[in-house]
Amino acid sequence: MPFLFPVRLDYNLVGFAAHTDKSYSRGKDSPLAKDGKIAVLVLTPTPTERAGIAGRLDGATFRRIAPEVIECGAGKINAALTLAATVSGLPPGSAPPIIAGVGTSGSLSLEIAGGEVVFSLDSIVADWRHDDGRESLVGPYGTFIYGPADPEMVEAMAIRSSSPLLARLQELLSGQGFRTGRVLTSDAFIASREHKLRLGRTFGALVCDMESGAFAWTARRLGDLPWFNLRAVADTLDETLSDYFDKEKDVTLALGDRTLEALTALDVILEERAWRLSLRGSESRRDGTGSAVRLAER
Repeated sequence: MPFLFPVRLDYNLVGFAAHTDKSYSRGKDSPLAKDGKIAVLVLTPTPTERAGIAGRLDGATFRRIAPEVIECGAGKINAALTLAATVSGLPPGSAPPIIAGVGTSGSLSLEIAGGEVVFSLDSIVADWRHDDGRESLVGPYGTFIYGPADPEMVEAMAIRSSSPLLARLQELLSGQGFRTGRVLTSDAFIASREHKLRLGRTFGALVCDMESGAFAWTARRLGDLPWFNLRAVADTLDETLSDYFDKEKDVTLALGDRTLEALTALDVILEERAWRLSLRGSESRRDGTGSAVRLAER
């Protein structure tokens, strides 16, 4: 019997609300179970982002990957729950999926302009407050750390993707106009210029969002699955939440183009690795699923 996990994703963000009822059922008829391809789970928070990204990927062909765009809802809880449910429902024996957290973000740096896209293998969950003059920090594995946000503590909190495959992808994309760097995740919308700059300096992050850290943390907990985050800047240092909603659709269309570029590059890298494996006469080439597992490991 296939795994069945009914999920109701509710999120409210200053008057914006959406509800998505999904039943994640993955069996032999799942598109991710066919052709020995590696599943790429493209998780995105809002209906607008999902429509823009899915529309751009519609009709694209890939030889080594099978992308599926999934709307998860905004915030860390929705992100973690949806990713865990989806991965748990993949068919037994599937190659480990690649997790792609894709969506919009806010700039935390003077160097990051609106519309730029950041590719990240480095995330940090950094909700904090100043109720008594000291920072309260939440570590990546649910550990509560109380004290000043010094560089050593910040680096200990960061979650980094350990995949050599995605490190190669980052290298390739950095030469194609993608920014690379850390993404900061917080459940609170960060509005003021002063706060954005302070968070960027303190945590060494380029942009902020509400999901990336949860994707990274959940992927680690599910067996160190390979993950990356791709974030387009919708609100700059001086822009507010209303500016974000005004620009979300246009920025998402550009993000769809960049998502297609990134997945195409990933597919090319995997195809090159398959070619090298074939030259070595690898035993893993005897069956498609085994091949996919070997490709993902290298």
